[in-house]
Amino acid sequence: HLPLMFPVDQQLDVKSIAAQGIHPPLPKLFFMGLAKLAMLVGIEGQTAAFRFSLLFIGLFSFLINAISAARHFTGRRATLAVGLVAFFFLSPLMMTRLMVESITMPLVTLMSLLLVQYWRRGWRVDLSLAAVVWVVTFAFRPQVLSVAPAFLLAVVLSRRYKDLLWLGLSVAVAVSLLGAIDLALGRTFFQSYWDYVVFNLRFSGTHGVMPFYVFILALLAATLPPTFISRYRGFRWKEEYQELLPSLWILAFFVGVHSLIGHKEERFMVPILGVFLVCLVPLADHLIFVEKSRWRMIYFAALNGTLLLLTSFNIVQNNIVGLAVHLESHREINELM
Repeated sequence: HLPLMFPVDQQLDVKSIAAQGIHPPLPKLFFMGLAKLAMLVGIEGQTAAFRFSLLFIGLFSFLINAISAARHFTGRRATLAVGLVAFFFLSPLMMTRLMVESITMPLVTLMSLLLVQYWRRGWRVDLSLAAVVWVVTFAFRPQVLSVAPAFLLAVVLSRRYKDLLWLGLSVAVAVSLLGAIDLALGRTFFQSYWDYVVFNLRFSGTHGVMPFYVFILALLAATLPPTFISRYRGFRWKEEYQELLPSLWILAFFVGVHSLIGHKEERFMVPILGVFLVCLVPLADHLIFVEKSRWRMIYFAALNGTLLLLTSFNIVQNNIVGLAVHLESHREINELM
């Protein structure tokens, strides 16, 4: 939120700000980079910088999510996947927030695509790219470490045991580059990420504690019941989801680990939203084109459309936006700062 709080100029001490606190430096460097880019193209003022940042993040999140979700499938299912990503009622809220989760979501969806492609065709380049994207995603949201077993399952269950070495090397190279950022900021190797993980392990159970089933219920509610509640006659579960197993593993491990942690916030599920929609596509395809359940389509379209209008015109994080607008309208405060 730095672009919103203070006027950004050439004197911004990027190194000292990125090294502050327990949070990893890469997200701070990313958002400060947006602020610098806004300045370079002639955008001035906190509100204008905010709009520029939202535009960039929204386009980045939507394009990567939509393309990655579509490439999980072919034909009409690819179109259906893009439709879900584009018009799902939560998309405007989740794709336009100046938070690390909004950047993490498209990366997780891309990681899922690369791992699915490796599962299908066994190309090591897909595995390596998936591992690199996973490490970059970890730099923004360390909790994504929870999906590590999905990589091991993809290699072991496909019986490509030699690829474990390839996976390890890819992760090691990516982690080394992250550690180099800490060294450049005057810290020890990988210190910021270690500090962040230790802090969360120590204090995640002391505030915002909720029951383990909260996230599961939240995802079920997001499907707008009873839309997807059906007997699915003739639906071949094994065949339909065989190629999407890595996506299912990512979803299961991410939600499962987060459910076991006491501290819970709705934003914690934002990174997995794209993969969640990918996993819904075969079910939606069956209900629409096989069962041809008209009432489900009308119900989902009406309710989702109504909610989409509300979320599209809702100001996300209005407390921060309001502060930015207030600061910009009172120049004397900026001068005092």
